[in-house]
Formats: sequence, structure tokens, C-alpha cells
Amino acid sequence: MKRFFTRAAIVFAAALFGTCALFGLAGCGCSAEPPISEPPAVGDSITMGTYNDADITWTVLEVDDENSKALLFAEQSVFDSTFNDPDNLGIAVDCTWADSSLRAYLNGEFLESAFSESERKVMDETEVDTADNATYSTTGGGTTTDTLFLLSAEELTQYFESDDAMANPEGSWYWLRSPGGDNAMQEIVFGYGGIFEEGFTNDADNGGVRPAVWVSF
Repeated sequence: MKRFFTRAAIVFAAALFGTCALFGLAGCGCSAEPPISEPPAVGDSITMGTYNDADITWTVLEVDDENSKALLFAEQSVFDSTFNDPDNLGIAVDCTWADSSLRAYLNGEFLESAFSESERKVMDETEVDTADNATYSTTGGGTTTDTLFLLSAEELTQYFESDDAMANPEGSWYWLRSPGGDNAMQEIVFGYGGIFEEGFTNDADNGGVRPAVWVSF
């Protein structure tokens, strides 16, 4: 009888380990397959994270081979949101990326719920600098340290050479972290491509969110 229970315990432990390895369950002492198992190339598509039961697919924008890192950008809007409306009042108030409710959500609840523990382990914190708006002299708010962030207007034009290339595949407009005509407005990208420098008021609730993130491989 003792030998039977020993064998049963071994079988149970093996089954539990296999389940943890398959699903990457937290606290099991094991990890799932990392989202990037080999060095990627610019333009590659990578699946990492889920939102509303749908996989999140990313495009590789840049590869830093020296530091074994890659910059990923969501291939389309993951969800729609205001840029800043923490109290759900529907009122545009002055803010920058640094103190926006969208930044807080992306690096808080969204980060914790949309990604597994093994995925979060390869997502790097990054110093993100948001420049002032050159035309309207609107303050960008300086440097923040983020895991997930929105691209700035300068970054978007660095990685995408045409309006068509920066268009949202689903056809809707999306937010940038760059300030617009004043600090109650944010620059946006039209659904068909092209940056609107004056921007929309930051309480608009139908703005697409296409996050970016640096990951290690």
C-alpha cells in the first residue's frame, strides 16, 4: 500500500508539473516557453498576451542585437480608450503622458491581466522621453520609466516612412503620447495614416491604443 501511494504521488506531481509548464501558472516554480525564443528580425510578427480572449500580435520595429532586445509595436489597436479621464467625467483637462490615466492603466491593470508571468519577465522597463510639440510649444512632460508606452510622433515617423505604413489595419484612429495643440489635446494618427499634430481632446473615448514595448530575447 505504501508503495502504491508513493507511485501515485509521483504521477500526480508529474501531471501537475506538466500543467504548470503548459499554462505558465504563477507560483508553480516553472515557466512557459518565452514569447521570443530566437533573435527576431525587423518586420517579424510575434504573438504575446491576450485581451478579451484574443491574441495580441506585435510587429518588430527595431532589433538591438548588442543588448539582445527588440522593440515591438501592436499591429493594430488592442482596445479603445480615452487618453486621460481617470474619473470618467468626460471632461478634457491638462495632462501629459506622464500623468495620464492611459499610462497608469497600461502599466498597471493591463500589464498584469493581459500577459503571463513568463511574458512579463521578458518585458523591459524603458526610459521614455516625450518631447514638446514643436509647432504649438506644448510641453511633453519629460522622461518617464515605462514597460508599455505609446509611440511619439517622432518615433512613428522614424519607423514608418509613409502615411499608409502607419495606418491602423482596422481603419480607426489611434493615440500617440506626443502632446497636441495644448495639454488637453494629444496628437493622433488617422485611421488611413498621417499624423494630426493639433490632435484630439484627451477625453475622446474612441481612441485606439497600440502599445509598444521593449522585450529581451
